[in-house]
Formats: sequence, C-alpha cells, structure tokens
Amino acid sequence: MDTHRIDNPYTGEMVAERRLLAPSEVEGVVTRAFRAHKAWAKTAVADRVALCERFCEEFEKDGERIAREVTLQMGKPLAQARGEVKTTLHRARTMMSLAPDALRDDPLPPMPGFIRFVRQEPVGVVLDISAWNYPLLITVNVLVPAVLAGNAVILKHANRTALCGDAFARAFERAGAPENLVTAIDASHDTCAQIIARPEIGYVSFTGSVRGGHEVYREGAKRFIDVGLELGGKDPAYVAPDADLGHAVANIVDGAFYNAGQSCCGIERIYVHASIHDRFVQAALAEIRKYRLGDPLDGTTTMGPMAQADAPRKLTTQLEEARAKGGRVLCGGKPVHDAAGRGRFFDP
Repeated sequence: MDTHRIDNPYTGEMVAERRLLAPSEVEGVVTRAFRAHKAWAKTAVADRVALCERFCEEFEKDGERIAREVTLQMGKPLAQARGEVKTTLHRARTMMSLAPDALRDDPLPPMPGFIRFVRQEPVGVVLDISAWNYPLLITVNVLVPAVLAGNAVILKHANRTALCGDAFARAFERAGAPENLVTAIDASHDTCAQIIARPEIGYVSFTGSVRGGHEVYREGAKRFIDVGLELGGKDPAYVAPDADLGHAVANIVDGAFYNAGQSCCGIERIYVHASIHDRFVQAALAEIRKYRLGDPLDGTTTMGPMAQADAPRKLTTQLEEARAKGGRVLCGGKPVHDAAGRGRFFDP
C-alpha cells in the first residue's frame, strides 16, 4: 500500500499519513462518480443551490477544525486560515446566487416551425486537482460551480493539504449530497493521468506549477476535453510619482509577503518612479521589519513557515542568483528558525 505523509512545517511532526489511490481502484471511483452525475444532472438548479447552501452551513460548523488543519498542514497563520474559511463561504454563496441566470436556457431568434435555445449541459465528472497555498479558495472555485452545473466531482487535493479535500467531501456528505457526488482522493501523478484518460471525465481543473500544467494539458489533449489551468505568475507593481506612498507601500508589501510569499498572484517585481524610489524603499523596509515569524497557531504571528521542505533552499538559490547579477539584499535573505528554534522560515 502506497502512502504519503504530511509534516507540520513549524514543528516537523507528522500531521497525517495518507493512503494513495491504487491504479486498480480508478475504474470504481470514476464509475461511481459518473453514476452520481447521471442522477444529479436531472435535478433542478434550485435543488442544486439548496444542496450547496446546506454544504455551506456544514462547512461553517466545521470551520474551526478546517482552519486549524490548514495551519497544521501548510503553516498559514491561524487567523488567516480562519479568514480563508469565511471567504470560501462568501465565494460559494456568490456563485450560488449567479447559478440560476448562468445556467438558464438562452433563447435564439425565432424561426418558423422551430423552438431554438442553447442549453448549458453538465460535462459529467470533473476532476479538480487543487493546490496547497490557498487550499480552500482554490478548491471552492471549481467544486461548487461544478456541482451547481449538474456534475460530479473527484477532488484530488495537493498532498501537502490532503485533509482539506476531506473537509469538502465531509461537508457535502453531511449536507445530504447523493453518494459519490463529491469524492476526495489522494493520488500519484500517474494515477491522475489514468483518471483523466477515463471517458467519464469531462473536464479537468488544475492549479499548480507550469510543469504540472503541461502534464495535465497533455493528458487532456489526448481526449480533446477542456482543461482549466491556473499556473504560476510573475506579477509586477508600478508606483507612479503621484501615488499615495503610504497606501502603496502597505499594499505592495502585503501583496508580496502575504502567505509567506506563496501566492500565484504575489507581487514579484516592483517598479518605482525615480522621484520617489528612495522614500519607497525605506518605507517598504520598515513595513517588512514588522513581520513576526513564529508558531502559526499563535495569534501574534503574522508570517508562518514555508510549506514545502525544500522552499528555503530554493529561495536561497534565487537570492544568490540575484546577487550574482548585481542585486543588493537590504534585509533578511536567509533560512532561519523562529525565537523558539522551530519552523522552516525564510527571513523576509
């Protein structure tokens, strides 16, 4: 039996050991999900919205457990994990409010002897390969719309945050969802490819690395099914000479360092007009030095540890490359532990 372990990036202790789906189990999992979809696709949109509202209620009841598990698995400060639970529910309910209009039939211009319209049909089973950095928000963006549209969902969460997959499946089960409508699995890359190859899979959503995106898109292309990809970004910010400097500094620093910088939409490059460059740099340094590294379960911690074990090494390599090309390090810039000697941090 193949397994994987989730370690706590602050303490190093094991959070969970998880069993990977065996290749021999793929057919059964996908077939059961497809059967659930066939029945679910016949339900009215109002009934689907009602199920998703019950899901929200169950997810909210479980919110403290879910937030704590996010923190234990990937190091996000607990206060921020609680905030992600709230935003997840807000997004779910927003999508539920949009569903009746988005899924209604679109009439076409009249033609004698015909009744013409465009109908939004479900695709079957959606495979959602979700990511660890925003493990609730990224998942809800796919899961709830898929269910509202009449699909079943197989949720393969990142190994780092596999317990979050269970949280979504558990809330739908408690909400009274049909059996196998939402299934959470742990699976290897090869097993995911095997799932994508199944004819019941009608859509794949992937959030993760560019390399992973290439692999998923290649597998989907073999069957000519749609694949949605959210990959890494290289997001810039520009500070104009007439900008509100205090506002710009606070928001750009937050945009770069929130979630310990582990965001696909994080600010990675900042262009500042020469006339305010030096003032911006000094103000940004002061803002960065406010971060408090520590136990992410501690309410006073404002920056948690890096989620992945090799992240500090990768950042060190990037920093050395920047230095070699003429860059100057004005603060931080090295792997560190907190005052208690714990955690895999990178000094901001």
